[in-house]
Amino acid sequence: MHPQTNRFIVLYNNFEAALSEKLRKTKFEPFSLMVRMEAKRNRLIERNKGFLLDVADLRNVLVHTEDDMIMAIPSDEVLEKFEKLYNSYVKPMTVLDLCKGPAIILKPESSLKKALMIMKKNEISQLPVYDGKHFLGTMTSNTITRWMLDCIDNEGVLTQDLDDMTAEEMLDFSEDKDRAVFLERSKDVNELKMEVSGYDKPAAVFIITENGRNNESPLGVFTYGALAKIK
Repeated sequence: MHPQTNRFIVLYNNFEAALSEKLRKTKFEPFSLMVRMEAKRNRLIERNKGFLLDVADLRNVLVHTEDDMIMAIPSDEVLEKFEKLYNSYVKPMTVLDLCKGPAIILKPESSLKKALMIMKKNEISQLPVYDGKHFLGTMTSNTITRWMLDCIDNEGVLTQDLDDMTAEEMLDFSEDKDRAVFLERSKDVNELKMEVSGYDKPAAVFIITENGRNNESPLGVFTYGALAKIK
């Protein structure tokens, strides 16, 4: 057997076993059938379903050849894509991998001026507000815009000082679009992408905690935009 073919068959068998395990199959199911089943719940498989079905066809050609004739040899490009797909499937990216660093949060008494400085320095537009481990809400750039429209006079002058407004007070200007969704740290990114496709409105921010509860310390924060960039 050609080395490229051997590598392909080993990879195929490993992928088949992984599909069977994740689908909790207790008896043999064809690779192509399991791909179709898994594509209904896993975005990674859904997105690569066509390629994987072609892989199943190629495998049949390779193993059912008579007289050891070489009908086809998997290319380096196919093998690299297949291997990368397999690794992503058995060890998927988690939501914590989307975070650039530790969660940046505000205290209730933090001033609006401080919030703006943090946003500018870190190039972010959403800041969760916490009182200890208790989540109060999310201050976003939209929240700040609503506050400005509320307190600007006819001359275009703000009637309140940035130092006087606290993060907790700013939350009075939050709307549903500023909501946060809590996720456990081990959440699969591909599963999340499948879930958010059904949201009526995307969350302003995703907050990661150990078990996805709003009374736990935040481990990381990312936005819908960061999620959308994952292919």
